[in-house]
Amino acid sequence: MWGRMASPQVEDGYLKIANEIAEALSRLNLSAYQSRFLWALFRLTYGWNKKVDRISNSQIIEMTGMTKGHVSRTKKSLIERQIVTCIGNKLGFQKDYSKWQSYLDRSPKVTCNANKSYLNRGTPKTKDMKDNYSKEYPTKEEINESAMPLVRKQVNELAEELYQQGVFPKAHAFKNQMLKQHKNPRAVLHALIRCSIKQPKPSECWGYCLQIMKVEDGNYNERDYWKTT
Repeated sequence: MWGRMASPQVEDGYLKIANEIAEALSRLNLSAYQSRFLWALFRLTYGWNKKVDRISNSQIIEMTGMTKGHVSRTKKSLIERQIVTCIGNKLGFQKDYSKWQSYLDRSPKVTCNANKSYLNRGTPKTKDMKDNYSKEYPTKEEINESAMPLVRKQVNELAEELYQQGVFPKAHAFKNQMLKQHKNPRAVLHALIRCSIKQPKPSECWGYCLQIMKVEDGNYNERDYWKTT
């Protein structure tokens, strides 16, 4: 098997993808799983001269080698980003790239001010609450009662983004373990934000976040939370 040279021929089948789509895809930030899922989708639709088709998770698993969980999460994320369409039980590729939703740029050049763009994205309550306390910070009780659900939601969203981008593949496991140990959710969010900016090697992200938790968790109070947002 390993001694044979691959010799693909267009006579055996090929994909028709517009140059404009190829150029748009080259500018799109995709995780490794999302890229593999899309190529499988192209093969199972465009490869049969179809725009949409009934495609099961097992077909994607067989073609990509991804696990069932990865396929389910990846499909959900691509649908949410409006890169993949789902009408009934049929999947297809969204050719109108103006509808695609891109993740934030998490390059190492981003400064700590990027925290504001993430925490305020899609969460007007955070901005409103910050404005209300621009002169007087909320009490610990007010934070715990009103802001904690929002903080936990942001922790989940950022963990999913780090996972999908391949920056921190074990982001969900880290988040779950920290919360199970009753760690401060605001400190968990802070550690994940620092990880998204620093972007250490994937194998080093867990240790990096633990170090951030160890060094800063003890002094991470409500005033620190509002300053970082």
